Amino acid sequence: MFNKLIFNVLVFATLALSVSAEAEELSQSKYDEKAQLCEICHQNGNDAFVPHLAGQSTEYILKQFERYKNGERKSGIMTTVVNSFQSESEMRAVADYFSKQPPKRTHGGSGEAFYSGKHMFEQTYACAGCHGFDGMGKVEPTLVVPMLAGQKKDYLVQRLVSFREAEHDEGNPMTRVAKKLTDEDIAVVAGYLSDM
Repeated sequence: MFNKLIFNVLVFATLALSVSAEAEELSQSKYDEKAQLCEICHQNGNDAFVPHLAGQSTEYILKQFERYKNGERKSGIMTTVVNSFQSESEMRAVADYFSKQPPKRTHGGSGEAFYSGKHMFEQTYACAGCHGFDGMGKVEPTLVVPMLAGQKKDYLVQRLVSFREAEHDEGNPMTRVAKKLTDEDIAVVAGYLSDM
């Protein structure tokens, strides 16, 4: 009798684990499908002002989702997308999906403008102090810094101008740095980063 009870418990536990694993696979498949929809704009789109997300850290993407959700960042499309997530785990799964994709990198920079941008990024404005000399960003307990290497130039220009023109965001280090940048500086640094 005792052996039969143990056998039944083991069979039930095995079935429960199997169903749970199958449900998790279905959920992951659903999350991957949603992320692949995001790729239409963020990986394959031609809009110069929509960033690449491949290789960006999960933590940074989640932080941006939160900023769209609470209205800190403005975009009709992105706010709609973020509000369509049905759970925190769905948001995390989509962010994880992009973080695991290989980053878009050109490694094609050269010439005077490239090296001028490199000098500004690494020394003049010390951007590399947070974003890394390789432009790959960093994730620490109190600091989440995005990867910039290989990002679209027009998108970077737009973001730097936005930081420079921010009126009420003086606590953000990017606002303080961007206020020192001329239009020419912005174009040169953005060009360097997109060609990294």
